[in-house]
Amino acid sequence: MRNHHVRGISLSVAVILLAYSVSLFTPAMIAANLGRMLANASVGMSVGVEPNPYNTLASDLKKMEDDLDARERRILSLEEELRGRRAMETYLAYGSLALSACLFMLVGVNFYLDSRRTRERQSPYVVSFR
Repeated sequence: MRNHHVRGISLSVAVILLAYSVSLFTPAMIAANLGRMLANASVGMSVGVEPNPYNTLASDLKKMEDDLDARERRILSLEEELRGRRAMETYLAYGSLALSACLFMLVGVNFYLDSRRTRERQSPYVVSFR
């Protein structure tokens, strides 16, 4: 009979503890804990989809964007280099124009002095056929 009392007391304690635990946790909390326990148990599990044109589109767009950024950086560096060359070419063009103007003036002065010298050498009455 004593064994029967132990079983009854054990069953009573179990029912009381079950009622207490049910009163502490709502069904939403139990479901969340259950979900968390299952998630922790399946850490090594993964699911994948075979690559196709639709699920690789984002990575393709990112790669194209990176390529365009690299091209833009290269174009900007080339523009900087061309600005430096154009500045040098501009200085050379102005220098060449100034030198050409000086040479034109010197040719004009030489022509004027030659014509003046030949007029002074020749008498107004002598005509030479050289």
